[in-house]
Amino acid sequence: MKKIVLSLLATIVINTSYSQVVTSNTNTVANYVQNVLLGGGVTVSNITFNGGPSNVANPQFGEFTDATSSVGLSSGVILGTGDITLASQPNIGTGSSLGGTGNSGSDPDLTPISTAGTFDEGIIEFDFIPVGDTLTFNYVFASEEYEEYVCSGYNDVFGFFLTGNNPLGGTYNAKNIALVPDPLSPGNYTTTAVAINTINPGVAGAYGSAATCAAQDPNWTTYNVFYQTNPTTNYEYDGRTTVLTAFALVNCGETYHIKLAIADAGDAAFDSGVFLEEGSFSANGTLDALTAVVPPDVTLCLPPYNVNFSAGPTPPPNSYWDFGDGIGTSTQPNPTYTYGDTGTYVVTFIASDPSACITADTAYFTVTVNLNDSLDAQFLFPPYDPCVDSLTIQLDFTGTGADSLFWDMGNGSTFINDTSVTYTYTVPGTYVVTLEAYDLLCNNTFVLSDTVVYNPNITTVNATPPPNMMLCSAPYNVNFTGNTPTPPNSYWDFGDGLGTDTAANPLYTYADTGTYNVMYVVIDSSTCNIADTAYFNVTINQNDSLNAQFNFPIPDPCADSMMVQLNFTGSGADSLFWDMGNGTTFINDTSITYYYTNTGTYIITFEAYDLLCNNTFTLIDTVEFNPVYSIVNATPPPNMLLCSAPYNVNFTGNTPNPPNSYWDFGDGLGTSTQSNPLYTYADTGTYNVMYVVIDSSTCNIADTAYFNVTVSQNETLNAQFNFPPYDPCTDSLTIQLDFTGSGADSLYWNMGNGATFINDTSITYTYTTPGTYIVTFQAYDFVCNNTATITDTVFFNPNVTTINVVPPPPIVLCTTPLVVDFTGNTPSPPNSYWDFGDGVGTSTQANPSYTYATDGIYTVMYVAIDSSTCNISDTITFSVTLIQAPPFSATVAFEPPKPCETDSFTVELKFTGVGADSILWNMGDGTLFTSDSIFYLYPSAGIYSVSLTAYNAMCGDKTLALGDVEFIELSESTSIIPNVFTPNGDGWNDELEFVGIDQNAEYSIKIYNRWGRKVYEGTDALAHWDGTGHDAGVYFYVLKYTDLCSDEEKIVNGYVTLLK
Repeated sequence: MKKIVLSLLATIVINTSYSQVVTSNTNTVANYVQNVLLGGGVTVSNITFNGGPSNVANPQFGEFTDATSSVGLSSGVILGTGDITLASQPNIGTGSSLGGTGNSGSDPDLTPISTAGTFDEGIIEFDFIPVGDTLTFNYVFASEEYEEYVCSGYNDVFGFFLTGNNPLGGTYNAKNIALVPDPLSPGNYTTTAVAINTINPGVAGAYGSAATCAAQDPNWTTYNVFYQTNPTTNYEYDGRTTVLTAFALVNCGETYHIKLAIADAGDAAFDSGVFLEEGSFSANGTLDALTAVVPPDVTLCLPPYNVNFSAGPTPPPNSYWDFGDGIGTSTQPNPTYTYGDTGTYVVTFIASDPSACITADTAYFTVTVNLNDSLDAQFLFPPYDPCVDSLTIQLDFTGTGADSLFWDMGNGSTFINDTSVTYTYTVPGTYVVTLEAYDLLCNNTFVLSDTVVYNPNITTVNATPPPNMMLCSAPYNVNFTGNTPTPPNSYWDFGDGLGTDTAANPLYTYADTGTYNVMYVVIDSSTCNIADTAYFNVTINQNDSLNAQFNFPIPDPCADSMMVQLNFTGSGADSLFWDMGNGTTFINDTSITYYYTNTGTYIITFEAYDLLCNNTFTLIDTVEFNPVYSIVNATPPPNMLLCSAPYNVNFTGNTPNPPNSYWDFGDGLGTSTQSNPLYTYADTGTYNVMYVVIDSSTCNIADTAYFNVTVSQNETLNAQFNFPPYDPCTDSLTIQLDFTGSGADSLYWNMGNGATFINDTSITYTYTTPGTYIVTFQAYDFVCNNTATITDTVFFNPNVTTINVVPPPPIVLCTTPLVVDFTGNTPSPPNSYWDFGDGVGTSTQANPSYTYATDGIYTVMYVAIDSSTCNISDTITFSVTLIQAPPFSATVAFEPPKPCETDSFTVELKFTGVGADSILWNMGDGTLFTSDSIFYLYPSAGIYSVSLTAYNAMCGDKTLALGDVEFIELSESTSIIPNVFTPNGDGWNDELEFVGIDQNAEYSIKIYNRWGRKVYEGTDALAHWDGTGHDAGVYFYVLKYTDLCSDEEKIVNGYVTLLK
């Protein structure tokens, strides 16, 4: 079972994205021991893993963190029976494994606490020296064996095995300190090792037996307070222990050896792991000088240089300070010391305790005393040239000891921690430059500010050219406009090689059209640049010639289109537009050849544009295209079909009749010139007829058409049916059907039973079902619309007997006799014969009953006989299965405990019956067991009704009531008088019952309600009050009885609560 589950889980994809437990096993074993597991008060050496070196990584050992402490611990190391990263997987609720060698183990310390062989052992060993008298560390054991394999042979185990001197005497020799705590005595431990079968939910798993756990520790069910199931997906294991503490007394300063070991038990499947808390492997009683509070470096900017020192929140019995200046010392725990000068001093602190394992410990730290530094700067602002477009300044920090420098240039630019800044201003303005220097040690600040004035007078002259110009007609006068305001001096060169001018805004007349590059210079000697020059173009144009030519030819009245030719014959046009008068247009084409195909009158428009001089030319003309296109069309009549003589055909020509017609009737004989002739063909056949229409006044003069005329004759349609006589004792009848005619276009056969055939000329058909069938034949001649139908009747009614037997299903008989009822045919045949298959019994009854001697599988033969039928008899065989349930009894080996003679409330039960598939024990206190043997400890004295129910899958169940089991404490019976009972019909505590009473001695009970009214009285110790007819509440009782154990007569009273 377990191995099958593992094979199914082998394909699970590991996904830790939702897990809160994070694991890592990539570092070395030694690193995890020294830097994660160890706490204070111990030193460790000689670390090994599975007997090998510890300076390597191993998948079975690593560290973990758990932000929510879902495993009980927030961080530490984990030792597992497989790859410990399994713990990071979300819990899927079934067993899982990851890695592991699968090898069997034989560790001498693990084997004794395991109930089966061990596998996948993980063993860490090291020596350690404690500096205290007690070793402790915290741990949690978790496993995938929980909860299905509790109390089974898969008892995964681990142990912490300590070797060394025992302070109480003797030695520890691999003593396991991973023990179950005593639930009744907190702080103390049992001698039972922590394992799957000792700490668990307190009930056996689906694959376990309670007796297996009880064999390890009879009190195992009380240890469930140390168990916690895993309801989350934060880590993989299905269950775990609570946080447990390993504890041992040790001698300070001596060397001890410890082995941390874990293994799978029973097989290598379903991993387990033990989590050990970070820093918890420690010894108490340590003396640590590092608890002294190290003061931070001290910066004293003015004397006196006083420094406060502290030995920490729990000073040692004795303290000694050396302040590191060669002068000062102190034995006070928290001294104040005044240094004579600044500097860095190494301070020594010694903590001592004569009563400790290690009497002294020393710590060292430094103290720095600083003095204020000088903070200043120098600004250099040079004079500037008013015609220069920038100003550069130099800034320098000339002080010392500044921790931070901040320069602000006054225009948004800043510099941080630069000791020298060279900066250039390019935008005129007045700027306040600021330096801030900070001495953070002594909280000293220095600020220096100065002003930079940068307002240059860079005067310039700019020549602004007028836009380009275009003139389309003479005289070509151009007005030139210069700068505004007008500069002191101007110079113009008009670009034609002739004209210049010094006027501010001259007028110049060009001699001819063209494009001229004009130069314009503005001059002002008071500015920085003195002069500036600009160039621009002047374009003078002349109007262009715009015209076009249209060519419209004379149209042919029989032509189906008309071509026109259009050409642009001018020059200088910037855009051309042609409109053909029918929605068709052309743009910028200089030559167009166009065809009109639709008759009509069209206005053609041409437009030419000179955009430079805004000149437009338009030309319009009209095209007339109205041809007289008359044609003649020969329209053929449809194809014709004639099925009988005379074969006369009426031919119809065009409407209206053309001037002339010509017919050729296609038989090599007949022709005609009539418009609508009548022609008689001599024989059947298909003829290709030619028809010509003639009109000399049309464009095409003549037109010809061809068509077919088919002359057909009716076909012969008939069939032949062949129905032979049949044997009434055969189970089929075959008939033969044949089509004997000709010319059929379609054939259809209907066999009268739903079977049909289409277009088959010969059919052989077999009937297998008795009946009377009408066979129908239909033949179709589609050409002449001729149909033939023939019908006939087939009689097929054979007389064959059959047998139908219903065999009974397999029969399970839990009691004898083994009687089987058999049922034959319905209706019953005249004669029957049965052979019951056991070599003994036969019968000639129609529906016999037969009693078999033993169970088994029997082949029964049944023969139905009727001499009037064709087959006379028919035989069938079938099987009958008889299953005799195995013997079944439910008995119990049980000896009730003797009252007053027991010091524990235990009972031992054993099922001694046979034939049970499963059993269920009810211990009377709500506890149930399913194993054969029970060893059970009741939590308290009382009377318990024990019962056993045994189940047999074939024959049901049997319940055996064992009766009441009574436990009485050795103390007097007042300790077992109940204070509450609940008559709710659940069979538990339904009556007010007193334990420890001698039922054969004098007895009386009186019960009163809260108002003093007596509600019940009895003198029979076996009759108990169940509160019938009374409300829930508190009642007062007076009880007179004889104590069963002490034989002492007593009268007691008290209160009891009735709950409903």
